Amino acid sequence: MSLVDCPAVQAVTAAAPLLRVEHLTMRFGGLVAVNDLSLSAAAGQITAVIGPNGAGKTTLFNCLTGFYRPSAGQLWLQRDGQPIPLHRLHRHQFAARAGIARTFQNIRLFGQLSVLENVLVGLHRPLMRASLGCVAGMLRLKSFRRAYADGLMTAVQLLEEVDLLADAARPAEELSYGAQRRLEIARALATNPRLLCLDEPAAGLNPSEGKALASYLRALPTRRQLGILLIEHDMGLVMGISDQVIVLDHGQKIAEGTPAAVQQNPAVIKAYLGEAV
Repeated sequence: MSLVDCPAVQAVTAAAPLLRVEHLTMRFGGLVAVNDLSLSAAAGQITAVIGPNGAGKTTLFNCLTGFYRPSAGQLWLQRDGQPIPLHRLHRHQFAARAGIARTFQNIRLFGQLSVLENVLVGLHRPLMRASLGCVAGMLRLKSFRRAYADGLMTAVQLLEEVDLLADAARPAEELSYGAQRRLEIARALATNPRLLCLDEPAAGLNPSEGKALASYLRALPTRRQLGILLIEHDMGLVMGISDQVIVLDHGQKIAEGTPAAVQQNPAVIKAYLGEAV
């Protein structure tokens, strides 16, 4: 029996979390934005990271997605049974090698491109690989035509999933704010991520848009076989869809657990949700 086929090894691999953050510290000169932070997130679940402004949430995301290299600590993402050391990767490797995608607090779409073209941007890597350095694309070789047709089908499916297929030909800048949020998620999903990092996806949405987003996100980990790491200030959405909630304050973890447990945590009530009256 090979080591891979050993039941004990398979059990350990199956139980391994999708993401492990171990003793992460991020300093900017004399400012410590994240201090000795450890956490984990599971595949097929939504893990929310909450905390007041300046708690270190976006700094954590920037370390996880290659925008910052941590001052100390280790970041691991499980992919195809192997732990990928994120803290050793270059920024351009995070999507391709680790399978991490993200959205931003401030929407970053290509406004003058069509809705469909914005999603195709997320398929840039496989399309460029199929184009053989643009040669196959210029010559319209069969292999490139097939890859482009597959990419187009993927983009159409994603737009249908986020209810934007009818707007496929419109410039992205003409969409409502809520629709732009959904388009940014669709573009991130086009990269086929293992971990999807969403930075305040409900910001600026009206109640009906927020309710629709919550329903969509709740089903997404199972539908797409991925994990979601969520930063969000809308506590109704966080508590309604999250499997695990991690609370940061001044760069340190002060609580973690189920939404119900976190809501009752005295440290959370004091630091974030407000003092009990």
